[in-house]
Amino acid sequence: MFDMHTYAQGGSYPEGAAYWNYGAGFMMMAVCGLESAFGNSGGIAEHPGFLESGRFILHSVAPSGLVFNFSDCSEHLGSFPALLWYAKRSGELPMLWDEKRFHSAKNNYSQLYSLLPMLPLFASDIDFKKITKPAEKFLFCEKKNPVFMARTGWDDKNAAFIGVKGGAARIPHGHMDAGSFIFEIGGVRWAADLGTQEYGRLEKKGVDLFNMKQDSQRWKLMCYSNLSHSTITINGGQHRVGGFAKITEVYGEDARLGAKVDMAETLGPDVESALREVVLLDGKRLVVTDKIKSAGAGGEIRWNMCAAVDALPEILPGGEGILLKNSGKILRVSAKGGGALRPFVRAAVPENDAEASLPNRFS
Repeated sequence: MFDMHTYAQGGSYPEGAAYWNYGAGFMMMAVCGLESAFGNSGGIAEHPGFLESGRFILHSVAPSGLVFNFSDCSEHLGSFPALLWYAKRSGELPMLWDEKRFHSAKNNYSQLYSLLPMLPLFASDIDFKKITKPAEKFLFCEKKNPVFMARTGWDDKNAAFIGVKGGAARIPHGHMDAGSFIFEIGGVRWAADLGTQEYGRLEKKGVDLFNMKQDSQRWKLMCYSNLSHSTITINGGQHRVGGFAKITEVYGEDARLGAKVDMAETLGPDVESALREVVLLDGKRLVVTDKIKSAGAGGEIRWNMCAAVDALPEILPGGEGILLKNSGKILRVSAKGGGALRPFVRAAVPENDAEASLPNRFS
């Protein structure tokens, strides 16, 4: 049973935007049915954060039109039909800023399936010309599965965008993605998330997919493992499924947008402390700073970034960095630290026959 108190945490949905579209959509239908039959929703519509959860979706859609995806969520989602009802009911039409953009273009609605009838039902009495640009540029949702999202503008597809993920793996549909981040600039998603795989395909291959224990097969899959997310790995080990990565600080100034994540519980007994800071500086440069104190005699730190590119990433001479190329544009990734650095590039090709390969994805 879904906990309504989750909505009070900034209106977020712990399983990501795709599951908001599904769960909040049917929750909205339940509210409409209850109010039609009994004159009220029994307090559902008035629950703290419920109506405001549309703001979570608003901020989840990046300038490229792709979604800040985490857990079992794809970056390609398109329209959010239920958002029309939430925006109208709450009186916050700016929630529909990206819906307006989506419906103004020629888009494919086939992915909406059972949610498609909501569109004409709730769009018919909304004047899309009155939908104004949102005022706030960032959103922080805390507690159960904390996320931070920020952008440099709403009406520019080339605007910079970051999404930072905290939380824990052992939540419904969770991944070992604590500490991971999404980054867009210049109309390109550079730091990405692999998303998920078809449940049916995995289960046909005998994968015990929804076993959330530490030794589950789930965490050995490419798309679910911390080794394939833009996060930190210590000594090649798995993240702790019950370890919670709290977002301890957020930065909301135009010159400094980002968040700090405490990853000590997630990384487990190998570390005494672990803080990750993901910050967009002056709307142009992403800086990820990791401060890790070992609990023992040191070890190996794997710093990973899942990249979306259309050409093989190029390791620069002397290991000074990696060049990423996409849509005719180039991003340089460089690193510095106290120990020896060894850059590497790995294609998103699974080491099993249950998962499908993901083209143009590298880490």
